[in-house]
Amino acid sequence: MRDISHEMRTPLNCVTLGLDILLENKDISPEKRHEYLLDVRQSVTVAVQTLNELLMNDKIESDTLKVDKTTVSVLEFMDTIKTSVYP
Repeated sequence: MRDISHEMRTPLNCVTLGLDILLENKDISPEKRHEYLLDVRQSVTVAVQTLNELLMNDKIESDTLKVDKTTVSVLEFMDTIKTSVYP
């Protein structure tokens, strides 16, 4: 549970910090404001991905994960993996 807490707390703390900076500093340049907002969005994405992974693990461990078999193109599959690893 400690690892889960850490994995969720870190990105959520980044969101809080980024929003606090934006709310407390009215004289931030539009470029810097945009940079902070991108950081906040990235942190939210990480938190959501972590939560999704935790939920998937829970389904796997409880044997409630439904798996559908389908035919896929290996090349398309590899392109998808490459794109997700190297956006």
